Amino acid sequence: MEINVKGLKERIEKNDVFILDVREPWEYEADHIHNSVNLPISSFDADNIEKAVPKDKMVVTVCEHGIRAEKARRFLKGLGYEVATLSGGMEAWRSQ
Repeated sequence: MEINVKGLKERIEKNDVFILDVREPWEYEADHIHNSVNLPISSFDADNIEKAVPKDKMVVTVCEHGIRAEKARRFLKGLGYEVATLSGGMEAWRSQ
């Protein structure tokens, strides 16, 4: 499942989304969506996901273009999360 930039902005306005940036910390520090949480996909495991990511909101995974975010989405879905990937990633976010 994917969500576009407009859809994500609408969810942010309603405060009913958790944005999970799965890029490496140096990428996140250079540019990120306000109030997103950085947890690199390279450090994913069920324990740190369940500690860092709430299950009471839709999770949107974000990376630069969407490839790592899609891998993260599949992982989270397997843990029972409602999750989508930002279509086009940060590249799309910056262009809006």
